[in-house]
Amino acid sequence: VVARAGIFELLQDLYKVISFEEGEKILFTLPISGYFIQQCQDREIDVEFLNTDMQDGWKINFVHLEAALQKHKIKILFLNYPNNTTGAVLTKEEISLLADILKKNKDLLVIADESLREIILHDNSKSISLASIDSIAAQIITISSLKCYGLNNLDVAFACLRSKSMLAGLFSETINVSHVN
Repeated sequence: VVARAGIFELLQDLYKVISFEEGEKILFTLPISGYFIQQCQDREIDVEFLNTDMQDGWKINFVHLEAALQKHKIKILFLNYPNNTTGAVLTKEEISLLADILKKNKDLLVIADESLREIILHDNSKSISLASIDSIAAQIITISSLKCYGLNNLDVAFACLRSKSMLAGLFSETINVSHVN
């Protein structure tokens, strides 16, 4: 089965079903593709940014994250982690710290871009998926294009289905699919 429902189409559908109250925003960790921002602007969804920089290895400053979550009404946190094309990969300890912050913000929906989740690290270990932490798994939508397998956005569609079976879900759910073979 080849399913091509790009992340932008899936996010468009997600933004249609999630209602944003006055002042609620999406917090994006940077760097991020400008199209994610444009998509929010097209839907008149307010955004905030959490900067990262080379000195910190492009990783989130957790103090800044907590401050942003307290200062703004954040409905969705869009993480370009835990493995990022900038080369930043969060450690198990950093994932744990991030999970602790998310546990304190139970109403926060998190979109975690794990496009390189199959990456093998320098010590032959794999990166850790944020969604693998049971206590916050219900808050996480994982997106990934599984580029290393050539399966464009297959697991993105799977992550958005309510069905536990991919095939059953594809035949029973109404999803935005641009191409299926």
